[in-house]
This record gives sequence, C-alpha cells and structure tokens, in this order.
Amino acid sequence: MVDSFTATYPKSAVIILDTTYFSKTFGAMLFQDASSGKILYRKFVKNETNRDYLDGLRYIAERGTIIKAVVCDGHMGLLQSIHFCPVQMCQFHQFQIVRRLLTNNPHVELLTLIRRMFSLRKDEFITAFMKWCEKWKEFLAERTLLASGKTTYTHRRLRTARRSIKTHLTWLYTCEEHPDIQIPNTTNQLEGFNSQLKRALHNHNGLNGANKKKFIDGFINTKSRLE
Repeated sequence: MVDSFTATYPKSAVIILDTTYFSKTFGAMLFQDASSGKILYRKFVKNETNRDYLDGLRYIAERGTIIKAVVCDGHMGLLQSIHFCPVQMCQFHQFQIVRRLLTNNPHVELLTLIRRMFSLRKDEFITAFMKWCEKWKEFLAERTLLASGKTTYTHRRLRTARRSIKTHLTWLYTCEEHPDIQIPNTTNQLEGFNSQLKRALHNHNGLNGANKKKFIDGFINTKSRLE
C-alpha cells in the first residue's frame, strides 16, 4: 500500500510521543510537535517498542528538525536511551501508575502527595516524598510469613508505588529544568488528538485494515493542514 501520510518538518520542535491502539494488534505510533500540534511521524504497529520510538526520532532529525526535547509516558528503556536532548516523563502517567496501586492509608497519603506533583516545584516534591519515605520506612519493611515458611513484603503494592516514583524522579521535572524550551509536563495534548482520531475511526467501523490506515493518514493530514 502506498504511504499516504505527509508531514512538513519544522526547524526545531519539542516532540510528544504516544501510541494509540484501535485493537489488540493494531495501533498508530505518533510523534507530535508540541508547539504546532502537527504530527511529524506516524508508524502503524502491533505493539510499541523503544526501538520504534528511537527510529522515529532519528527519522525526524534526519529531515533537518532539531529535537529540543521529548515528552513520553515513561518506558524505562526509552527514558534511559535518549541522550541527545532533555526528556520529560508525563506527570499524569506517573499519577496514574501510583493511583492504580494505592487504596488506603498510608496509601492515601502518598496518593495525596502525587496529586500535588503537578503544582509543586521539583525540590518541594522531592522533600515531601523523602519525608513520606522516612515516615513509613519501617511499615514498608514489614514482612509476612507464608505457609511455605518463606517471607514476603507485606505491603508490596505500596513498595511498587514508591519504587516507581523513585525510578522516574529523574525525568518528572525536566520541564522545570529547561524553562526556555517550554516542555509540556504531560502527553495530554497528543492523547487528546488520539481521542479525536479514535472517535472518528469508530464512525467507520466497517473499514478493512488497509482502508483504516488510509483513513488514519487522511485524518492526520487534514488536522495538520488545519493547525
């Protein structure tokens, strides 16, 4: 099938990355210019891989665009693999990770803190988080004796939430460290675009695979002309 996606490449851009799925084995990996809202790169995928994301960034750079920063949803391998520009992990995705894991106190206390992440400065958030870690240090170290005679951590979900925040902390406030670049702190802009695309495609449910791809490209091209 002839590739019907077209793009105009800016001199420089902050790029938002995300993949939206239309079925379990069919998705569109999109790279959006945060300033204009235009899609600069699109790849149809069965599942998203860090290699595909890196290839897409390389493709855009080879077209002459200086990539000033990248905003993504927190794939560890990807966060660690991008060295040529600042990387911002979507703060909302971090909030969602923690929210899925937590249910009650001291879970609620950490959930309240992660909700404040959006309005706190980096140093304020780190200070509050470290205080929480110290306050609940012994609680988090508690172990439960299993019938087998082995022990396991009692509060595993809370430990997982703590580890997730610690792991991603390096990338959660990149936007604050580079105010001149104007990096978004979430991928919400691209996810809003993806929601529009899904709604539009839902109205054309009878399309086969090839025509779905043509429809998606047509939608992206039209939106880019309107931006």
